[in-house]
This record gives sequence, structure tokens and C-alpha cells, in this order.
Amino acid sequence: MLEILCMNLSRYVPTRLWGFSGHVQTIIHSIVGRVKCPWPLGERIYLKLADNSTLTYDLYQPLIEHEDDITVAICPGIGNTSESVYIRTFVHYAQCHGYRCAVLNHIGALQSVQVTSTRIFTYGHTGDFTEMINSLTKRYPSTNIVAVGFSLGGNLVTKYMGEADVSRPKNIIGGVSICQGYNAVE
Repeated sequence: MLEILCMNLSRYVPTRLWGFSGHVQTIIHSIVGRVKCPWPLGERIYLKLADNSTLTYDLYQPLIEHEDDITVAICPGIGNTSESVYIRTFVHYAQCHGYRCAVLNHIGALQSVQVTSTRIFTYGHTGDFTEMINSLTKRYPSTNIVAVGFSLGGNLVTKYMGEADVSRPKNIIGGVSICQGYNAVE
């Protein structure tokens, strides 16, 4: 029965050059990935928060039509922004598949945006991500939202999705955590 259901029962053998280690994959991508990295064109949205902070996120429209109106709300890893190579690449591929993307720029992470309050971003604080989501639902009330977080941004998205005291919009249809660290001690 197992042979019928499973297409491939052979033992996994990683590619010799880069497949055996995530560290090698990261190094290769940091060299090769920058050569032809897309630079999606979007609009920077500025939000003035109650504590006088200036929060920004970049909004990218889909490059092709999609049958559903879906917005991917992206939370980058620590110190990363919409200008980071892996975020630009992800946004480009999402746009090519018909998805709108919004990328949170953590307060203090973009050199081109002045810090206007006494705080910068902190992981564990989902308020900035919540502000971006609320802004998106006001702009696009009928869109479905998928929250995606990378690395420590994955921790933030997971925390946001699980917080009992947060009133999340009904149009959030799911959350995805990519390369999330689960145990900071180890």
C-alpha cells in the first residue's frame, strides 16, 4: 500500500555542492542571489502612531491578475526591511503569482526613515505589525490577508496570530512562519 501512495521511497541524498548544509546554501545565495535580484517597485506608506513613532511599510501591487484578492503581509527578520535581498525576491515571486504584498519596515531599521520617537522595534511587541494590518484592511476591505514572517519576524507573526487580547480582522485567513527560531537559548 505504501508503495502505491508514495511516489518516491528512496533515501534522500543531498546535492553534493550545496544541499548538505543550510550554511553553505546561505553563503551561495548571498553571493549568487545578489547578481540578478529583482527590485520590485512599490509605494512606501507612512503611519504616524499614537506614541509619535513613524511606522513605514512598502506596498507592492500584483503583476498579474489573480482570481482572489489576496494580500501577503510580510514581517522580515531582525534588522531587515523591504530592501533586503530575500524579501525583494519573495515579493517579486508573490507579485508574479498575482498577490499584493505589504512589507513591514521595522522602526529604526531603514536608514532613510528618521526615528521620530524614543523607541525602535522590539521583537515580542506586535503593535507595529497590528498597525500595518489595520492599515491594509482600511485600504483594501475585501482583501484576504496571509501573514508571513521570516526568522524572528516568524516569531512575531506567530505571536500575533496567537494573542488572545488582539482583535484581528476577520479577513486574515492564515499565517506562515519561515525559518523561525524556536529556542533562543540553544
